[in-house]
Formats: sequence, C-alpha cells, structure tokens
Amino acid sequence: VTVDQTAPAVQLLPLDRSKGDVAGMIQLRWTAQDRALAERPVSLFYSSQRSGPWLPIERDLPNSGSYNWLMPTLGDADRVYVRIEVRDLAGNVGVQESERPLVIDLSRPAVDVLGVQSLHTTGK
Repeated sequence: VTVDQTAPAVQLLPLDRSKGDVAGMIQLRWTAQDRALAERPVSLFYSSQRSGPWLPIERDLPNSGSYNWLMPTLGDADRVYVRIEVRDLAGNVGVQESERPLVIDLSRPAVDVLGVQSLHTTGK
C-alpha cells in the first residue's frame, strides 16, 4: 500500500500571445509531473488581481503542456494573472500562479490617411 501525499510538480511557463491572426489569443504553457496524474488533471483560471478571485478558463484538460486561450471580454481589466491547478489520482493538487500579469491591449490602432504624395525619381 502506497500513500501519496505529494502534490504534482507544476510550472507555469511565461505567458505568450499566440502567433497568428486571432486577436486576443494567448498561449498558456506549463509542465506538470507526478507518478500518478489524474486522467485529465489540468484546470486553468484567470484573474485581474494577483489575489483572485479566480475565474475558470477551462477545467479537466489533458496534460498536453499547452492551451490556446481565446480571451473573453474583460471589461475594464487591462491585465490578467493566470493560475494552473494539476491533480493526481490521490487528490493532491499542485498550484502555480503567474508572478507577473499579462498586459492586455486588444484595441486596434485607428489610422487616418491625410494625403498621398507621389515621389517621382529619374534614373539619371
């Protein structure tokens, strides 16, 4: 009989905006290790404050190491913190929160064309 009282080792990797055409897509990446992880052990959360409250992004994910998050409208929030929880078969939960927030700026710059000037040069 083995008694497991050790939480999974969890590391939330630096937050990164996904490369691509989808505005508001954030790639969440992590590592999680344990001798006996649950079948779908990962749950992700976010908050506009370091202390929470934590709102779910997605629960019961496989331990794939990454998740592309299409962020919801956050109202007045201009930064988010992320939290990951990973559980093992014994019910132990490893937790880590991002130390620094991801600054959110989903606005697109507005541009006004004030005029067009043609530059004609000769090959002489």
